[in-house]
Amino acid sequence: MTLVLTDGIALDQIAAVTFTEKAGAELRDRLRVAFDPSKLTDHAPIGDAGGPDPAQRTARAERALDAIDSAAIGTLHSFAQRILTLHPIEANLLADRGARRGGLLGGLRRALVGPATRTP
Repeated sequence: MTLVLTDGIALDQIAAVTFTEKAGAELRDRLRVAFDPSKLTDHAPIGDAGGPDPAQRTARAERALDAIDSAAIGTLHSFAQRILTLHPIEANLLADRGARRGGLLGGLRRALVGPATRTP
């Protein structure tokens, strides 16, 4: 919360990696409550005398709420899949002959899991 409300970092610039999907969903729900403008306090956190004014904090909270559903909050696997989906060329997924055969998802699977083993 401090990164978003006090430091002004956009939620789409932050990744929160959890161990389970349930923990990711719980974190997302907690952030929804924390970013609710009606629940924000009118002061900066203790020790932050130069923090943003209440109007800035409210605007930042509203932007965070708008971005919460597309935020990078989830398991390590979902985060890796997100990166590979957003950057398939950089991850060399489209140049892979197997990626053409199995589509982008086939390339993602190979990138995350490794090549399938063949039995003789």
